[in-house]
Amino acid sequence: MKLYKMPIYLIIFILAVSFVGCGGGGSGGEGSGGQDSSNAGSGTVAVFLADGPADEYDHIWIRVTDVSLIPPEGSGRDPVTVYQSSQGYEVDLLDCRDEDFLLTMRDDIPAGTYEKIRLEISGIVPVGGPCEDMDIKLPSGKIDLTPQGAFEVEQGETLVIRLDIDANKSINLHPAGGSGKCIFRPVVFVDVEPVEWQPRCPRIIKGTILQTLDKDDDGTVDGVTLMLPGNRGSLEVYVSEETVIFDDSGNQAGHDDLAKGQTVWVRGRLDGDGHFQASLVVVGNVTILKGEVETAVDSQSQQFSLLLDEGQVVTDEKIQVEIADSTFILVGCDTVVDRSTIQPGMLVRVIGKISVQEQLIRAIAILVKPGVVAGELMDVEGTIGGYNLVIRPVTGSDITVFFPQNTPIYLVGDGVVPFNLLCAGRKVRLMIDSAESEPTAREVQVQPDHVNGPVEFVNETDRTLIVDGQTVSVDEGATILDLRGSVDTPVAFDEIEISYEVSCFGLQACPPDVGFYGFIILIVEP
Repeated sequence: MKLYKMPIYLIIFILAVSFVGCGGGGSGGEGSGGQDSSNAGSGTVAVFLADGPADEYDHIWIRVTDVSLIPPEGSGRDPVTVYQSSQGYEVDLLDCRDEDFLLTMRDDIPAGTYEKIRLEISGIVPVGGPCEDMDIKLPSGKIDLTPQGAFEVEQGETLVIRLDIDANKSINLHPAGGSGKCIFRPVVFVDVEPVEWQPRCPRIIKGTILQTLDKDDDGTVDGVTLMLPGNRGSLEVYVSEETVIFDDSGNQAGHDDLAKGQTVWVRGRLDGDGHFQASLVVVGNVTILKGEVETAVDSQSQQFSLLLDEGQVVTDEKIQVEIADSTFILVGCDTVVDRSTIQPGMLVRVIGKISVQEQLIRAIAILVKPGVVAGELMDVEGTIGGYNLVIRPVTGSDITVFFPQNTPIYLVGDGVVPFNLLCAGRKVRLMIDSAESEPTAREVQVQPDHVNGPVEFVNETDRTLIVDGQTVSVDEGATILDLRGSVDTPVAFDEIEISYEVSCFGLQACPPDVGFYGFIILIVEP
């Protein structure tokens, strides 16, 4: 199985639309027509969605009506509908930040080669940011997305598609001249890999149990077939002895307490067979609240105060969280910890049952996000085994974080950044290793710089452009996309011509070097 790294536009939204955990709703689908199985059989496709922060926006609501896989021209095969709804499915994209979300699992995708993805959307509404309360201009209600190379669905195999957006750059809502409108032109990256590839962390999904499963015929429930809402297909979920199960009252339960017709919330991962292996199952309706821990857990009441993020079902500024002996507490992906781990300043997601009378939430599970240090990089100091990075946050004092050698550095949404481009002045976001006693980076994300304007000069020999008076070096691995016209098309460097209007995302060189290193070059309308 090959690895395809493909930048794609808008598809992410479609797939996000059907995503559990990304919020939203709609009419549900009217079916998945066009899936004309051939003699080649069929394969399974799992779609995950990832998103980066969008500092200017509070919400970005989109409504998706259709997404299809398009076979090569001349193949004689029909498009394959992945999602379809006449009314569309509405989702807040910014609910899908910083984690990977399972969009859909389809096991009836005709095997074969696909070249394009056709997307149809009917609306977008931003909240906050420069385009709030303005009309949004869509380039087209139907868009054909052309990746950099075809991808293959193979008979009997599961393919994972991960859709990754940098909302600050990729969603790219901006005023369209003096028209008083904004243009919707997102950029999306897609990884297509075998199912052995895993998303960054498990994600909670919601669904209805269609049937229980007993794969070894021993009379004990081993799993369930879960129907995902919004016509997103079904998913086989399996439970093991390590799986923690809670009933509708929030008490620990067993495998045989799972039954047809129940609504359940599940956290877990896909295995090599394309099945979902659950680490946590909660039966019934629950409330999920996000926020920052205000106080440590009180030894008497076993409660802590949670400062709530805005825009949730609980509109108060804070709420008390009550922990029981059975409460499941996780740090990062799957590390089980005790309640002493919960400390002020931590970001958590609490899954539980609200008690209106007591004005608290009884926690069934608490998911602790890894620590994050964000701000301006002030200094990079060499030390034994790596470097000390001095970070100045928006508020508070400077923070020194140890950066071990070979720690990955990424430009948000754009791939790997070489260490020689990590210097003072960068806006950075450091993921902190919670297992270390002192702040230690396990990943660094760097916010990109931006250069745009007409191309004044092209040097094909050393792959440089002059844009707005700046020399832009374009690496061999850079993504170049032509956004003009009805089809968004990847192009080669030698197809860029003088006078083209381009938008370049990358990094200014670190002193004493000069120039700009371009990671993504977008050819746009003047």
